[in-house]
Amino acid sequence: MMKPRRRFRFFEYVLPKFRIDLQTKEKFYAPGAKVTGHLQARYFFGKPVADSKVTLIANCFDVGFNEFATVEGKTDAEGRFEYDFIIPERLVGQPLFKGASIIQLDARVRDSADHEEQKYHTFHVAVDPLKIDVIPESGSAHRRGGE
Repeated sequence: MMKPRRRFRFFEYVLPKFRIDLQTKEKFYAPGAKVTGHLQARYFFGKPVADSKVTLIANCFDVGFNEFATVEGKTDAEGRFEYDFIIPERLVGQPLFKGASIIQLDARVRDSADHEEQKYHTFHVAVDPLKIDVIPESGSAHRRGGE
């Protein structure tokens, strides 16, 4: 009887050298809005990742993630990078998110030792500024006033 064969692939694990914090100014945006935010990169021992290359790719989701904007620059002396870009006017709403769309930010920072770290951040793009879901306690909702 033959023993089953299995193949394994091994990769060298590289410890992260620094941490990236990625934030947008708002929690959600509207189509066509200007997104602003910042990235902060710091080594684990506290020193900022200064004067390092930053690439920020913004992707919208329909069938998969599709790139629509790229922002490039360098971190300042404090390891900070400010960014902004415009969201497309038309996006595909997702049923899972009740018609809202998803934007994914892919941030990459490459330090002076040529080490790169990556961080993802997602947020919603909502067509309506206010969405209310009513869940009646009794199982059905009734309008007042005879309507």
